[in-house]
Amino acid sequence: MAVSEQLLESLLQDVAIVTFRKRTTGEIRVMPCTKNLKYVPSEMLPKGADRQTNPDIIKVFSLDRNSWRSFHKQDVLDIKKVSDDGEVNNSGRSGS
Repeated sequence: MAVSEQLLESLLQDVAIVTFRKRTTGEIRVMPCTKNLKYVPSEMLPKGADRQTNPDIIKVFSLDRNSWRSFHKQDVLDIKKVSDDGEVNNSGRSGS
């Protein structure tokens, strides 16, 4: 699945359900996550500038684990946007 820049930008505004294959175990992970800092607890907010150097790695806040996580763009299997009312929207899907 190709992960579009537009879809990644939506993570800055919204919550999404990202499904990806973990590189370490091959396990499929379904993760509600965001890059929008309004959803991040104050004690978990970044302390300095983002030091992300690899553009193929996406760093997000995992809402189910309450911590920062990352995944590789090429390992993404599906992305669904979550609306403000909690509904999952398939229009957030990116084609391959």
